[in-house]
Amino acid sequence: MYVSLWDHNPPKSKGIDIYEMDKETGALKYIKMVHDDIAFNMSKIDSDKGFLYILNETEHVPDVGYSSGRLYGFDLDKETGDITERFHIATGCRSPDYLDFSDDGKYLVVSHHSCPERVTKFKKNAEGKWIPTPVINDSALQLYAMNADGSIGELLDVVDLEPA
Repeated sequence: MYVSLWDHNPPKSKGIDIYEMDKETGALKYIKMVHDDIAFNMSKIDSDKGFLYILNETEHVPDVGYSSGRLYGFDLDKETGDITERFHIATGCRSPDYLDFSDDGKYLVVSHHSCPERVTKFKKNAEGKWIPTPVINDSALQLYAMNADGSIGELLDVVDLEPA
């Protein structure tokens, strides 16, 4: 079992805890913590490919020059439960929150939260007066192709969902 440590509550920490479950009793045994720089909210395991996918629900990643979360792919060691990062990609939108695969496994859908922070832009109205106009980040719904090896392929489509 993979559990995210979340850094929003004290004590502040990140990471992925790995647990082993006794199938007969349901008891959990702590194994170890890995990737102390990641906190995630959504994960999905592809048992056939031996892959763990997680969404790093963050607003900013250090190696990207714009607001973005990340999607990670990890190889699973079925004997030990260890995970090894194979890839990560910036989603290009803040706070990715949900992922799922098409029934045939050829596509991946990723959705994002709309963030409450607003930016105020000034626009001229019909009378030529400057009016402050609050703008917020759109929530994106993305469709990715899946590669045969379990990695993420090309971004095929994006639907921007404007807040109501």
